[in-house]
Amino acid sequence: MLACLPLAAAAAQAGPDDIVFTSNRAGGLFQLYRMRPDGSQTQRLTQEPMEAGEVSWSPDGSKVLFTASRGRGVEIHVADLVSGDVRRLTQGEVLNSSPVWSPDGRFIAFRSFMDKSAKLYLMKADGSDLKRLTASDEEEAGPAFSPDGKHLAYVVLKHPRMPQIKVLDLSSGASRLLSAEPPTAAEQGPVWSPDGKRLAYTVSKNRSNHIHLMSPDGTDKQALTSGKGRYNDPQWSPDGSRLLTLALRDGASRQDIYTIKVSGANEPQRLTDDGAEHLLARWSADGQRIFFVKFLAGGGKIFSSDSEGRQVRQLSTDQSYDTGIAMCCSRPRVQLASTK
Repeated sequence: MLACLPLAAAAAQAGPDDIVFTSNRAGGLFQLYRMRPDGSQTQRLTQEPMEAGEVSWSPDGSKVLFTASRGRGVEIHVADLVSGDVRRLTQGEVLNSSPVWSPDGRFIAFRSFMDKSAKLYLMKADGSDLKRLTASDEEEAGPAFSPDGKHLAYVVLKHPRMPQIKVLDLSSGASRLLSAEPPTAAEQGPVWSPDGKRLAYTVSKNRSNHIHLMSPDGTDKQALTSGKGRYNDPQWSPDGSRLLTLALRDGASRQDIYTIKVSGANEPQRLTDDGAEHLLARWSADGQRIFFVKFLAGGGKIFSSDSEGRQVRQLSTDQSYDTGIAMCCSRPRVQLASTK
């Protein structure tokens, strides 16, 4: 792996609901930033010539994993908020994407074109011991670790425009197709429930996207939404009782934020109704608040609200485009030092 670079700003103690995000607020390429959940103490974490993309916190809050483009490739980097270093974990001018931490923080799964087509790989958190996860000829995408770290849900692209969901046993290397074969709809975006007993995913058919649930063995399938809406990006609440989602419904031209109960009455509850386009939404660590990005005249801005869509606060106010938010871990265990 390559030499470290210093972080572009001083780090501070990690706390629940600290936010990392990408922004072009410095006037150049998109960089990685961090802020407190009230919008204060914003810090820049990276510097050009790299341009930051996908981001996620390590389980203990000590590191931030992100993709960055530089030249013709997109590489995976990690910002260590204890040592103050940014390290590149992959190398070679290829497209690497979708990096995710294992629940214990020891491994990283990701998608890469290093073997000429899209495959899933696993490496240690320091970038060593790289290995391909399957021997399949199918294109693969969207890795998601189960909460116990023993399985990986992901998407295969065996059929054009018809992605399907598989689950890989990381111990045995055996994978199981959970979607119908041959496929009757596009199924993708699997997300594990906090207890690991269910997967939420989207089903696309007849110009509609709907959220479904199933057990990790592919049984007990259930549709949570129906009709002509387009639902995307389901996110489990920390207690597993609700899903947060973006949706186009009732002839709307812009996405709003909804929550859906996963048991009992499943009628989606609309949280936003302000005529703006909402780009993504995430739960706080305790499930009491929601953080989201809304598109305004000056670009994407970060907001928060309570879990019912009330007490809305705008957290970023400068004339820039902020996006790509990721929320810190529920129980950070480290005291972060200043950078070098």
